[in-house]
Amino acid sequence: MRGPIDPEQLLSPGMLKSANTLLTVCLAALAGMGIIHAIGHLFVGRPFTALLWAAGATAIPLTFWMIVRLLSESLAAQHALNERITLLNESLWGPDDEDWEEVDPTEVVETEEEKEEPSVKTDIEVEVEAETEPETEAEAEAEAEAEAEAEAEAEADKKPETKKKKDKS
Repeated sequence: MRGPIDPEQLLSPGMLKSANTLLTVCLAALAGMGIIHAIGHLFVGRPFTALLWAAGATAIPLTFWMIVRLLSESLAAQHALNERITLLNESLWGPDDEDWEEVDPTEVVETEEEKEEPSVKTDIEVEVEAETEPETEAEAEAEAEAEAEAEAEAEADKKPETKKKKDKS
């Protein structure tokens, strides 16, 4: 998270803690005013309304406080983790590493592998089975008979369709 004044500087954990404290005080004041309002309803003689106001005055600010508190704790943990990683990087590579450079997260960088090989292969090899010549006369005759039978079946299938069409008209 960035600071409110200088967006280049990270938000310090101390500033986060003081903002969380200020929010806690404001929510406690809101809950206190709601409880006072509930006590006013109790003195007027509306106990059910007083109970609803007291429950709402404590539950709603408490819910907001819990959510903000959890988010601020996770932000502080991320900040501490970032500092630890920075220290580890400096201890491994040194504080003034010449190879270390800032990277723009919006910039697309291609690796050497992506430059060399396209992601989709364009040269597809298709294997075509070549028709083989029958080795013997018996095989040639068997193939000829099979082709003749297939043609006869195809013609037989066509003939009933034409008859049915003539019957319908």
